[in-house]
Amino acid sequence: MKKSIFTALKNNLSTFSSVFQQENTEHDNIKLFVSHHKPFHQIDLPGYTPIQVGKEKATHQLNMIGDNTGDHISSLNPYFCELTAQYWVWKNVRADHVGFCHYRRFFNIGSRITPNQISLSTFQKKQSILLNIQRISELTKHFDCLLPQKTKLPGTIRENYSLYHDPSDFLITEKILKRRHPEIWPQIDQALNSKIFYHGNMFVLPFPIFDHYMTWLFDILFEAQTLIDSESRDPYQARVFGFLSERLWTIYRLLYIPKNRCKELKVVMIKE
Repeated sequence: MKKSIFTALKNNLSTFSSVFQQENTEHDNIKLFVSHHKPFHQIDLPGYTPIQVGKEKATHQLNMIGDNTGDHISSLNPYFCELTAQYWVWKNVRADHVGFCHYRRFFNIGSRITPNQISLSTFQKKQSILLNIQRISELTKHFDCLLPQKTKLPGTIRENYSLYHDPSDFLITEKILKRRHPEIWPQIDQALNSKIFYHGNMFVLPFPIFDHYMTWLFDILFEAQTLIDSESRDPYQARVFGFLSERLWTIYRLLYIPKNRCKELKVVMIKE
């Protein structure tokens, strides 16, 4: 099942690329979006686009594009976190590859820096090396998914969610997965019992795979939204659909993208 779905997605890549180039005179091969929710250092490098999440209801307007134009779910940001930016890109942007990082978390592409956390001043000095778009472009020629290095969990994905959040959220999500995808439930169940985890909703994907993932993800989350009361929770736990999506992204990668088509990258985090 995994191979057939992935092969179909791959077959769409060349068709998508040729059609896109005919329709767009200003063709950008890779667009990486940096999610911001408050004032902070903005990178100004080719290929990177800062985007304000939750801009529709934000009390402060940052000097950058927002997730609140065109087809959007910006007002759901308190519950969906950075997914409001991913949804906006899915519905309003076209590029051969799209990717996502955060205002303080980036893929470390071209530096030998070993600490996971660095100061803002160090980041500013080395950002053109750290965030080398040419290197990302090269990697996309050989891999179909760039993502953070996996975290090895002491328990399963199921157990991990329950340690930090309401276990009923995950039970509801499991039921949706089983009902929507009965033909591959054994593989989903196996993925749910996996002990690896990809944090942060960070990745770079070819647009057809991104499109497939977004369709798969939001079908699940929008149904879960009708069954989970997020508005009565404290601000942290209200971000339930963002937390669920990190586990769902891990499951999607295990189900649909072969390991040998993935490249895991270090992540560097800027200290506040």
